[in-house]
Amino acid sequence: MNNIAYVLESETSLFRAVELQIGISFSPIYDLVGSPLIEMIRFDDMHSLFLDEEALRDGLTAFTVFDGRLKPLAGKIVLVGGDGREPYHSP
Repeated sequence: MNNIAYVLESETSLFRAVELQIGISFSPIYDLVGSPLIEMIRFDDMHSLFLDEEALRDGLTAFTVFDGRLKPLAGKIVLVGGDGREPYHSP
C-alpha cells in the first residue's frame, strides 16, 4: 500500500496526491513544503497539516483560511494522516 499525502497549492487552490516516504524523518515533509522551517497544525484527531512557518508575509496574493485560526495559512500545505507523531500515514 502506498503512503499518500495531499499537498494544497495556495496559488492554484488545487490538491495533489503525492507519495510520502515511510520513515521517521521530517525530511519528506520539508521537501513537500519547500522549507526547513515547518509548522504542524492539528486538523482534527486523525489528521495533521504541515506548512512553511515563514510563508505568510506582506504582499501575499494567495492564502488559505483555516477555521479556528486567527491568521491565514500561506504557501504549500501538506495534509497527512496521524496526530503529529511519526510515522505519518495516508489520510
